Amino acid sequence: MALRRLHPGRPAALSPRRALALAVALAPALALLGIAVAHGARAANAVERELAWRGHDARVIAEWFGLDPRQDGRLTLRLGRGDAWAIYLLKQDTPTPLSNDNDGSPPRDNLLVYRAGAGADASLTLGPYWLDLGTRSPQNEPGRLMFSSTDVPAQPDGDDVWSALARRLMRESAYRAGEWRELRHCLGTTPEMCLDLYADRFPKGAPGGHSVSIVAGP
Repeated sequence: MALRRLHPGRPAALSPRRALALAVALAPALALLGIAVAHGARAANAVERELAWRGHDARVIAEWFGLDPRQDGRLTLRLGRGDAWAIYLLKQDTPTPLSNDNDGSPPRDNLLVYRAGAGADASLTLGPYWLDLGTRSPQNEPGRLMFSSTDVPAQPDGDDVWSALARRLMRESAYRAGEWRELRHCLGTTPEMCLDLYADRFPKGAPGGHSVSIVAGP
C-alpha cells in the first residue's frame, strides 16, 4: 500500500481517526502472523467515561456546538469508524464475535447534554465513549481523552453536528487548509477541551475531506 508523499522523503500523515482505523484493521492479521514489534505503534484503548463542565465553561462549549446557552439542549455525536471498532473491542457486545469492523461492528454515539442556568448552575456533560490517549504509542498523553467524527466532506455544507463544527473551525484565522492538522482550537475550559480539524488524505486517490477530533483532559 503506497502513501502519497507530500514532501520528499516524508510520508503523508494520517489523521488520528484514519490512523486508528488502519491500526485496528491490521491488528488481527499481525496477530495471526505472530508478529510482535517492540516499541511499535499501539492504538489507544477505548474507555467509558462521562466528562462534565460547569458554569462559564459549560456555556462556552454549548455555544461552540451550536446550542443556545440560554436554554437546555442535547446533541448526538456519531463516532468515526475506527473509534466505533475500538469501543467494540472494549464491550464485545454482539451475539457473534466479530473479527474486524467489516463484519457489522455496531455504530456508536456520544451524547452532549447541556443544562442552562445562571452563573455556576449551568452544566454540560459529554460521553460515554472516549479513547484513552495514555494507552497509545507513540505520542502517549496520560490523562487525555479523545474521540473523532465520521467523515466530513471537503465542503461541509450539511446540517449535521460535525459539518457545522467543521465550518466554524474553518472560519478561524489560524485555519490552514490542506495541512495535516488544519487547526487546533482550545476553548480554555477545565478540564481543557480542544477541537482539532484534520485533512483526510487516505486512502490515496480518495476525495479530500476532513475529520474533527475532540480532545479533553488536563
